Amino acid sequence: MAWRFHEHILRGELDNTVRGRVTGRIWLAGIAGPMTLDLRGDCAPDLAGCTLAFENPTPVIFKDSPPSLDQRGWVGDITASQKCKVHDVPMDEVLRLYELRQPAPWHWASTLYLEWHSTTNGGITIQTSDFKITVSVPAWTFAPGEYEASREASGREFIGWSKAEFGWTDEDLHAAENGDEQFDEDEGEEWKRADDDVTRTILSAKPPTPQAGVPAIGCSVPDDTEDDPMLIFDPIEDAEWMPARDILIRYGFTPLRPAEVSDAHLRGRLWELIYALAGRRIFLHSTDQRSDRALYEWLDSFLDEPCADCPSEAETNYRVDVSDASNCGDEQTWLRFFASKKQRADWLRDFPDCPMPPREKPPHDRDRFLPEPPMPRSAWTPPPDENDEPPFDVADSADVDREIRIEKLKDEIAEATDGEMSEMKTGDIPPAIEEAYLEQVRDIERDGWQRPMDELSKHNAAPLPPDELTDEALPPSLWQLLHSLACRGFYVLHTDHLSDRALYEILWKKGLREEAILPGRSRT
Repeated sequence: MAWRFHEHILRGELDNTVRGRVTGRIWLAGIAGPMTLDLRGDCAPDLAGCTLAFENPTPVIFKDSPPSLDQRGWVGDITASQKCKVHDVPMDEVLRLYELRQPAPWHWASTLYLEWHSTTNGGITIQTSDFKITVSVPAWTFAPGEYEASREASGREFIGWSKAEFGWTDEDLHAAENGDEQFDEDEGEEWKRADDDVTRTILSAKPPTPQAGVPAIGCSVPDDTEDDPMLIFDPIEDAEWMPARDILIRYGFTPLRPAEVSDAHLRGRLWELIYALAGRRIFLHSTDQRSDRALYEWLDSFLDEPCADCPSEAETNYRVDVSDASNCGDEQTWLRFFASKKQRADWLRDFPDCPMPPREKPPHDRDRFLPEPPMPRSAWTPPPDENDEPPFDVADSADVDREIRIEKLKDEIAEATDGEMSEMKTGDIPPAIEEAYLEQVRDIERDGWQRPMDELSKHNAAPLPPDELTDEALPPSLWQLLHSLACRGFYVLHTDHLSDRALYEILWKKGLREEAILPGRSRT
């Protein structure tokens, strides 16, 4: 949790005329004496080598305890050209228009963005487009590649200090960074410093007409502009807003109220609703602290909150935190059941007066089976030149470990087949794919093929015969069956031409009785 207090700043000054060091002072309204900064690292290229002065025309008195007035640490990102959407009307008017489902007028503006990692207060961020700023002529500028090297150097120093100060391990740091593994830093920097001339294209998509008796959740018609590289879809401004319940009804699915769902049908109806939300790019996480009934009741309340009806082509996802950690004052559940060791340490450092509950295992096991947003297509990169010989890197040890695992898998396959596949060839494929393929071959040869019905029966999850299910009981039973199969790597495709009962009967008579690879990626 980062400190943010830009509204309390009177004025400030930063100096990066010395390479590798940013110093400065910031005066806060109502606080005697300035906050002094002494940071390792450099500003972004637009401020590198410069002195920066800024002034807040409308400061607010700092009534709470401020962060330490002696700030030492490392530069995160300091720039005066980050792009930000700024509303042209007061926030009260923005909220009024939001309630009326009307867009608020706005424009793009260059924003002052000051971020650093403090040894006393953790992350500190100042972000505003309201300050008056003055920038000097640079005393020096970056050569190509120097800015990236400077950021990497300060990042390494910060990580080293964090390990020594808090006893963090590489696993802690890796876990803390997992959420950003897909972020392209160069792309982010380019976006922050993009030109003021921003081309925006508004997507529009008509909801498909649902077939009678067949849910049409998740269907959409591809837009001709989908591959436009300048496409920017903003759900706040471009989408139609309505309660999530109305969005689902629009696409052919009407959620039942909790009082209408019996205990016998509850689990199937819950997963039916979870998958319906995922079909409209609304994904849940942190649900393991709630029972099925409690989660269904929570979702019933959530469905009445406004959401943007985004077309699937926009690739915009909602991540709904069911722990309520996003609501002020409701962090105890998140800290107790879901926060990592590093996140709990950060919280204690930033909020020392906040009670820290003991870490507990959630009472339910659901989150690992929740649907996840589809991964974006990865960009193509050209193969390396055959004449290039990359320098040795310690990271190469991971490749060596994979080669050892691959050879072990081959030995296990040979043993399972009594030597018949001892000379197995996989061809010229990437090692990661080869390892995954060999793991599946080993599982097939070692465990053999299984009927999904036998696997479900083994875990007391066998479905009822179709003839024993009423029309009311069949939909939740179908969704519970589909979810149970998906948890075992068995996925059912191309079903929109079938009614719920017809699909259930086909699975009962055929799909569940044909041998498949479980767990795996079987499809029927």
